[in-house]
Amino acid sequence: MIWKILLILLGILIIATFIICRFFFRFAVVADNGKWDQPPAKEPDPGTPKGRAYYERKRKKQEAEEIPYEDAWIVSKDGLKLHARYYPNEKAERIVILCHGYHGSVAADFAFILPMLKRDCEILAIDERAHGESEGKYITFGAKEKQDIHDWADYMAQKNTRGLPVYLFGVSMGAASVLMNADTDPAGVKGIIADCGYTNMHDIICDVQKAWYKLPAFPGVNMMAFNCRLSAGFSMKDADARSAVKRAKLPVLFIHGTSDHFVPVHHTEQNAAACVSRHRTVYVEDASHAASAQKDPVLYEREVRSFFSQTEADL
Repeated sequence: MIWKILLILLGILIIATFIICRFFFRFAVVADNGKWDQPPAKEPDPGTPKGRAYYERKRKKQEAEEIPYEDAWIVSKDGLKLHARYYPNEKAERIVILCHGYHGSVAADFAFILPMLKRDCEILAIDERAHGESEGKYITFGAKEKQDIHDWADYMAQKNTRGLPVYLFGVSMGAASVLMNADTDPAGVKGIIADCGYTNMHDIICDVQKAWYKLPAFPGVNMMAFNCRLSAGFSMKDADARSAVKRAKLPVLFIHGTSDHFVPVHHTEQNAAACVSRHRTVYVEDASHAASAQKDPVLYEREVRSFFSQTEADL
């Protein structure tokens, strides 16, 4: 009798584990799951530091949305129609391809960066697959996004009649995805800027599970990997920025806020330690996730422009 009870309990445990792991897969990888796009239950008090930062970001995001742009389209290697916002600039000294973060957008993630770049850059701000106007059901944490970015570089190469230097500039998942191109040779790309990127999909999923749900890596991440292959058609192993920078061919500027609790700062520390190309790492004190440009705009712009200058001096 006791063995039957144990077998029943084991079966219940296996089924419960599968259901929980399936939930986490849908929560993390399926774009249209309704969990990430909910407005805050209550907006913060505008009289507090948190509230002032919140409303400043909200205002800058709205301003970024109102900047005129032209629509650009390509088709991904797996047949998805992908969209980007193209900001032409006749006085541009370079081209920058902007890659937003997980469940992000150009207006949200580059609200404090876009106006600075527009002064002397031609900009292509892409909607990552399964975001914005781009097609797609699954967010692959860079496994497939890295190829999309490579294809967007090819697209811009056709428009780059003046032979301007091209940069990949990503925030969060976008940062990890552009780093995954560090060991490739995207058309015309001369450098990479990675703001608060993670090392790889495995590590960031482990960190989020531990921080948010107090869960161990096993068996959740293993089941996540299985579901990614079975349902979404990609391998978590292909979403690995740290592996790519070990063979980096391009100079890299790493940026990370020291108070980032979503992508902990050790991700950039490890990426920078692994990077074999010329690189510089900038830590912005007390900046939260994807908020370094807001926290210290003077330092942020100085470091970005210094990276442009040094990279272009070496061409």
